[in-house]
Amino acid sequence: MNSPSLPELIDRANSDVVTRMTKCRPRLVDIRPLHEVCDRVTGRVLTHSGPPVGWRSMSGPQRGAAVAAVLFEEWAEDANSAESLVARGEIALIPNHEIGGVGPMGGVLSPNMHVYVVEDEGTQFRAFSCTEFDSFFGAFDHAALEEIRAWNGTVFPCMARAVRSLGGLDLRPIMAKALTMGDELHSRQTASSALLLASLASAIVKTSAAEQSATTLQILAESDLSFLPLSMAACKVSSLAGSGVDYSTVVTVMARNGSEFGIRVSGLGDAWFSAPAPVVEGVYFPGFGRADAGLDVGDSAITETLGLGAFALPAAPSMSGLVGVGVRELNGLSGEMAEICVGRNGGWSIPQLDFGGPPIGIDIRKVLQQSTFPMIDTATAHRDPGHRIIGAGITRAPAQCFQLALDAWLERYAKAEAVGTGDRGVVS
Repeated sequence: MNSPSLPELIDRANSDVVTRMTKCRPRLVDIRPLHEVCDRVTGRVLTHSGPPVGWRSMSGPQRGAAVAAVLFEEWAEDANSAESLVARGEIALIPNHEIGGVGPMGGVLSPNMHVYVVEDEGTQFRAFSCTEFDSFFGAFDHAALEEIRAWNGTVFPCMARAVRSLGGLDLRPIMAKALTMGDELHSRQTASSALLLASLASAIVKTSAAEQSATTLQILAESDLSFLPLSMAACKVSSLAGSGVDYSTVVTVMARNGSEFGIRVSGLGDAWFSAPAPVVEGVYFPGFGRADAGLDVGDSAITETLGLGAFALPAAPSMSGLVGVGVRELNGLSGEMAEICVGRNGGWSIPQLDFGGPPIGIDIRKVLQQSTFPMIDTATAHRDPGHRIIGAGITRAPAQCFQLALDAWLERYAKAEAVGTGDRGVVS
């Protein structure tokens, strides 16, 4: 019997990756301080979004988020002292993705910040994420610090008691329902956040004191993005399930630190392939414009990696203004993303796609063959530290990440027969 050809090996591997991803059943199992979840985050350690980055190359949002985290931990008395600590290298910096986590925007987490712990029931892979605080956009003033303290002092402990009393919370039904209610599960989380509140409200009241319950319910009710970290963590455990499959050319991570945009590929393990981060094209809040905007930042593109966010835009008609197209054109954008993916996620049902699923399994070969780069809908942070969100829009992953990844793939699997396509040497 003849051995399978290289294209056959790739197709089998990619199909396996997508199957692993779509079979995941993410479940919120706990909410705990990060140092209790990850033994690498002990002592003076901060995590951050995107690929590895040092203080000198850190973007404004991450610098501000780092200052806020240091002040929250009381490692310094003021912002200048906090910044000096990190700049001198006295505080270690670790990417969230390297310890099984994700964080929105700057994504800077510290040991005593609570995180959501999400587990895939089948594989027992676990991932963590955290609520999108103003500090993650770079704010470190009194109000930003009080927000972190309120969540970590009251909201998270109340939610944790409720989740434990329920024996965990299955996230997939919430996500499936939200996709039929106007969410694309990245930038729009209105329906999913309301569903989360409905799922936990009774248990919160039963397991916490009246004043704490009232505060928690009010904060959750006022947040349209409370489900975002759960969507991100659910996608992260799914990406972990699809990682490490030999010969696969499927992207398992897209992440940005405000300076660089990095990807990981299943067949290439934990290696990062990075390029300068792009700008976000979109709308700005009054008083801000493109000159104020920082580059793309955050781990939240994990949602697009798993077929949500910009890949599921038809589910969220209200997003049309954000991406600058009419409602009827959203299907075309999702269709464009389907051309660079291995298949569709049959586990999701989007009415605007005739109840089909969004595309999933970004293939680095198809991206380069077609010069079509993954879209991401996202918030926009200021270029300087000390600010909150200034707008939102859409961006695309840079081409260089995919070319670097393909070059590394060819180098790793060079002994297999390669079929060249054009001058890029894309394996067909």
